[in-house]
Amino acid sequence: MPVRSGAIHLHAGSSGPAASTVNGLLAANRGWFASQRVGVIDASANTLMAPAGNAAPDAETLRCTIVSAAALLCDPEALLRGRFFPDAHAQATCLRALLGRPVERLVISVEPYDSLFAGAWRRVALDRPVEPLERFVPRFASFEGGWLDCVEALRDGLDAVETLVATADLNPVETLAQLLPEGVTLGSLAQPSVPRVTDSAIAMVQHHRRLGVTYAPGQLDRLLSFHSQLPQIEDTCGFEGLALADMRGRYIADIDTLARWKGITLIGQYAAAMAAE
Repeated sequence: MPVRSGAIHLHAGSSGPAASTVNGLLAANRGWFASQRVGVIDASANTLMAPAGNAAPDAETLRCTIVSAAALLCDPEALLRGRFFPDAHAQATCLRALLGRPVERLVISVEPYDSLFAGAWRRVALDRPVEPLERFVPRFASFEGGWLDCVEALRDGLDAVETLVATADLNPVETLAQLLPEGVTLGSLAQPSVPRVTDSAIAMVQHHRRLGVTYAPGQLDRLLSFHSQLPQIEDTCGFEGLALADMRGRYIADIDTLARWKGITLIGQYAAAMAAE
């Protein structure tokens, strides 16, 4: 997967809804990116995405290559143990070697800790029987590491020249725009279908998992889509009171610190609010 021409712009984010939508937008609009002479690499598959029905863009004429690297921050089992992406630096270093060059622009989507850990529990709950989310809250509240260590690990492991940190208020389309080369603006994009994972869907999947039920291809997505249309009780991400306040306070404190790091650019409404102070 060496990239030999054009700048490398890489997106890394957890497997939350925003980051998953960015990856989905890249995959669903391969033809449009090719027409703009922008290559797209799915780092999880180590392949250049070719637009359907057309030849892939000539690597020698690319303005840049966007790398979708969701796998760098995808370890829900470690999060359930209270460890915050402990292998981020090793995985980033490995990807840097595969790319064959430093990353010119690194965009990292940082999700609030309460929703990140709750999302990790949900992803595990879709795969195997797991204890209720509430049982994990004390462990989550004392987790090791965090976004400060993670951003540093990815930046250093990828030899990133420029690092942008996208806060949670930045929507996926706005995040994607940060990955485009100068002179290219987003057109009308096909929207990916990303089923919302609801509490009722999790309850049904957990019931099935405990019975040993396995799903046919596409069946889990259909179940998630069906439950996403049902009324849901207001979600608190499993955190309440002081635990929720501590999680959100730690996220805000870490974002404040990142905003002051040399070589880090914070993007999103949160960054604009800080600049206005």
